[in-house]
Amino acid sequence: MQGHRKYLTTSTPSSIKGIEVRTKRVKEFTGALVERYKATPEALRSERMKTALMEFGYSRDPGDRLQQHFRHRSSNYLFNLTRAVNMVIWPGRFGLAQFVVLPLFESEMAALAEIILVRCGQGYAAGGNGFTVHPAGQSVTSAYEISEDKWEEYASHALAHSPLQRNYDELSVRNRAIIAKCQEESRQLAARHAALDEEIRMLTEIEELQRRKRDLEGAKSEAEQAALLDQYSEQDRDEVLQLLAEFIYEVMILKDNHRRTQWIMERLEIDAEEGGEPGTLAPEAQDE
Repeated sequence: MQGHRKYLTTSTPSSIKGIEVRTKRVKEFTGALVERYKATPEALRSERMKTALMEFGYSRDPGDRLQQHFRHRSSNYLFNLTRAVNMVIWPGRFGLAQFVVLPLFESEMAALAEIILVRCGQGYAAGGNGFTVHPAGQSVTSAYEISEDKWEEYASHALAHSPLQRNYDELSVRNRAIIAKCQEESRQLAARHAALDEEIRMLTEIEELQRRKRDLEGAKSEAEQAALLDQYSEQDRDEVLQLLAEFIYEVMILKDNHRRTQWIMERLEIDAEEGGEPGTLAPEAQDE
């Protein structure tokens, strides 16, 4: 099972524990791959998989890294074993392709990009979708060995040969739109709060007016009323009288509207009883 390349043994030095760990991971991968196969409709099982088995990883030199994968040297043991089995059982049917999906321009991006891509691409072996067996972002030490001058060169290359600048511009437009939306929502909330504060102020004044009105109505004599009025300053009395006048005026308007509504409803009922169109007013009612 190990073969000449000893895919299940560790390099320096080999140990029983290391072999057991690799064997366990291979079994997890093959088990998940079988479940993925069973979940595929029978009519599609001989077709190309919807998503290929993938491995995501950082490389300082993608061309050299591809050759390492081809030679099964300094590569991924699970990927190497799977490829070796396919080459023997199905020669020429399965191939190896490599794509550079993200040009990096900062050393800190290596681990972060690897983590994001493995997660988004479901590249972990335990899910039967990829060959990643170690935590993503763990083996990127070579990224920190590159000089600052070289990273500046990589940044210039990324700006010139990738959609980086366009993505930044689109992100900036989206961010400005989000900020504008948040500012508009803040203005609307401030307006609503101001309206609520005004309603609370008016309700407080009405409650105070009603309390004073009850006090005056509860007084049994004019002398008691005068004594209550004396408790308030001249300005308070003016405010009470003004609020009372406004309150009475609003009550009168409400009563008048109520009478008009009753009158309209009665006319509608009369028209319906006389065979007219329900829900319409007679000409004289409309004129009024």
